[in-house]
Amino acid sequence: MQLQLFEFLSLLTRLCFLKANPRYGKSGPKGQAAPEIIPVPTCLRKFVAEALPKLPKRPGKFRDMLAADAAAQKVLAR
Repeated sequence: MQLQLFEFLSLLTRLCFLKANPRYGKSGPKGQAAPEIIPVPTCLRKFVAEALPKLPKRPGKFRDMLAADAAAQKVLAR
């Protein structure tokens, strides 16, 4: 099974959102306030800042490609 780029990005976005908002879409007892929802951009920033550095660092072309790409560095700097 292969994912297209847009499918992968959609999956990554959904996983980041659900990890940051585990109670999203679940109903609680009546009268209980709904939990505050963390916005998607915040979820993605948190994932990039916390989860990506924990991934194993192996010699890879992808990291080298990102380091050489000025546009990618501009996006990651945000």
